[in-house]
Amino acid sequence: MLRRLEEEPAHLQVDPALIANGNVVLAEADGVVIGFASFVIAGNDHAELEGMFITPAYWRRGIATDLFLAVEQELVRRQITVIRVVAGDSAVPFYRSVGFVIVGEEQTPLGPVVPMMEKALLFE
Repeated sequence: MLRRLEEEPAHLQVDPALIANGNVVLAEADGVVIGFASFVIAGNDHAELEGMFITPAYWRRGIATDLFLAVEQELVRRQITVIRVVAGDSAVPFYRSVGFVIVGEEQTPLGPVVPMMEKALLFE
């Protein structure tokens, strides 16, 4: 079950502004939060995936894909045309699988240079 963090903000520590703006989506199993995805609107037409986390015991079950699709649906509703993410090397295959392409590189605060990925969002 996916749900916005604004409904139960005590589950995770995230930027309160993201919660207030409806920019966090939760994944739950048996009433327990097992993951989240958060995003920021970074301009008139684009957003950045700020964070995505899934409890390791729930990896490889499609939860990250479901979270991303919920974020994507919300961004399309807001008429955002592009989403970007700074992806660690191990996350690149996942982001490719949901339609991202590498568009450059970014220096991270922790030191390594990692891929910057982007996906165009389609409106129906």
